[in-house]
Amino acid sequence: MNQSYFEQTFLDDTLSIAKCEFEACIFKNINFSQSDFSGAVFIDCEFVQCNISNINLQDCSLREVQFSECKMIGCLFDRCNKFGLSMSFKKCNLGHSSFYQCNLKKTKFESCDLREVDFTSTNLSESKLLQCDFLGARFENSNLEKADLSSSQNFDIDPSMNNINKAIVSLNNLEGFLLKHQLTII
Repeated sequence: MNQSYFEQTFLDDTLSIAKCEFEACIFKNINFSQSDFSGAVFIDCEFVQCNISNINLQDCSLREVQFSECKMIGCLFDRCNKFGLSMSFKKCNLGHSSFYQCNLKKTKFESCDLREVDFTSTNLSESKLLQCDFLGARFENSNLEKADLSSSQNFDIDPSMNNINKAIVSLNNLEGFLLKHQLTII
């Protein structure tokens, strides 16, 4: 299979992504909505103010990839190549995306909309989940050991179904671990 290789900054959405390799590239203000990223490899790349909603991520490799101010609705990261999966997110809308069974250890999510996101069986240990909205997000058999949730809101995480050992929380969001018990916290 002949794979194209790129190392540059892109500002144009006419680029074909599938089965290409990108290293140290910056993608800025590009509409990739519903594009095919299957088999593509991204190493040390950055996406800034891009629309990456509903893209095909089948066997896509994301290694040390940063997403900033991106619209990423409905992205199925669980279809990515799991080898070396490493990303960070800042001010992104990831609503209705899936990280099912992904290893996201030490991943940083900062000021992200994570509503209705599936984190089932996801390893989020030692991750920084800062100022994020988790309304309707699903946590089941997830590893949140030493994860920092102290400034996030609207999560519903059942401690009996998830590992929350040594997770960092604030008194303001502690109720997110007790919702199933229907306690009144005053």
